[in-house]
Amino acid sequence: MSGLKGISKNLIWEKCKLANWILVIDLLVMVVMAIINLFMNGFSSLREIPAMFFTSVVIVNFISLILLARVNERVWVSNNYRLIPISETKLYLGNLLTTIGAMIYLQIIEAIFALICSIPSFINGSFSESLGFFPSETNVVELAIQFILVSLLGTILLWCGITLIHFVINWISGFLPFGKQKFVLFLVYLVVILLVLWAFNYITGNILMIIYKNGLINSMGEISSAIWLTIGIEAVWIVCLSAINIYLLKRWIEPIH
Repeated sequence: MSGLKGISKNLIWEKCKLANWILVIDLLVMVVMAIINLFMNGFSSLREIPAMFFTSVVIVNFISLILLARVNERVWVSNNYRLIPISETKLYLGNLLTTIGAMIYLQIIEAIFALICSIPSFINGSFSESLGFFPSETNVVELAIQFILVSLLGTILLWCGITLIHFVINWISGFLPFGKQKFVLFLVYLVVILLVLWAFNYITGNILMIIYKNGLINSMGEISSAIWLTIGIEAVWIVCLSAINIYLLKRWIEPIH
């Protein structure tokens, strides 16, 4: 398990098990909600299944982000992984890539569920009608790809940001008197989070102001270009934050359990 492939196999197994538990709980909640609606409103309530599913997807995605981030962060301070003879760069990449893999696995299964739940919409034609919401010149396939990339990279960026905050707080608390006390840690967390958010918004905002001097975006082509630019900015931020995280992991982060 000393190589990137070996450690990734072990990590992906743990994270996919977590994803499976999330899916099972989501399905149980969906079944219970459908049964309750069936008894209260009759068979007409079955039309509400797609709406219930998409509502549950939002909740499940939020919960999965938190749980996968928690698992991701525990690896950095775990003796089980930090004492393995593997470089910090490989450990970082293996941990991050397997977290991404578990999230993609979760989204693929949810997409299959979504197709199943959307069968009534295909039958009555409401799905085709919903496509009419977009302007005629819209490339729906390109828009879907952009949405997937923006969402995926945004999620990765969020995890990288959480890791950066975690590492910076560990680094700072090691120098502070009473740095391990809960109140002091809370203050450090608050200050670091605010500083990181301010730096991110300031840098990103200035970059966008320089690029879009004219301000308004009026056409679908300009909207598409803006989305691709957003994807590029997210990718650059991920690379930058990952480089900082790997440096901090090498220099300052020690296993604690």
